[in-house]
Amino acid sequence: MKRKPFTLIELLVVIAIIAILSGMLLPSLGKAKEKGKVINCLNNLKQVYLAASAYCLDSKTERIHYTDGVKYMWPELLSAMNYWSEIPVNTSGTPLSGVTRCDAEPRMDFATWGKGFRRTHYNINWYLGPFVDTSNKWAKWHPMRRMSSPSMTMYFIDGQPGTDTTEHPEWASLKDFKTYFRHNGKINNVYLDGHAVTHTDQTIPTQYVVSDPGDYYFWRKNPNATSWKSL
Repeated sequence: MKRKPFTLIELLVVIAIIAILSGMLLPSLGKAKEKGKVINCLNNLKQVYLAASAYCLDSKTERIHYTDGVKYMWPELLSAMNYWSEIPVNTSGTPLSGVTRCDAEPRMDFATWGKGFRRTHYNINWYLGPFVDTSNKWAKWHPMRRMSSPSMTMYFIDGQPGTDTTEHPEWASLKDFKTYFRHNGKINNVYLDGHAVTHTDQTIPTQYVVSDPGDYYFWRKNPNATSWKSL
């Protein structure tokens, strides 16, 4: 029995059904893709933490510093000492692959190396530096001191360009705040105890005690703030 060809009406109905199904599926696929980026980013942060921990174990120190004070920033130091492979970058220092690249970060090219990402989309807590400043209440933690609240103290976080691979909220402007939350309004970070988590700007731990820098987390959220220093 010879089959009749589809009529124009039938073809239009099929096309309409396909369009409706596509409209229903595409948002779900987009969400799944974004979720995959979040998971991959958290895994990267855990790998960064493990590499930094291996370095600290070998170097007999509590935490890696953002700089060795001579030649390297921390991503370059870990590469130079073979804690991970050399990080491929473009001409302005944006990581092209590897554990320091976040797929949710779209920015690629910058005018100078110093204005770029310097081999990493993740920044280290600036307060974990090699230098101790006891002259002010924002003193950095001594690199050999064990933290009193490692589960509340940020180690590495989704970062920004032009920051020398560090995160220092007192040096950033409030208008930059939202650009850190590149995962659909959320931000990934890993703590000194090794657990990685996704936060909104409202769920980041906020307590700090100036008299004991070991209890100072990272930033405070204040909707009336005019600068990061008052967050």
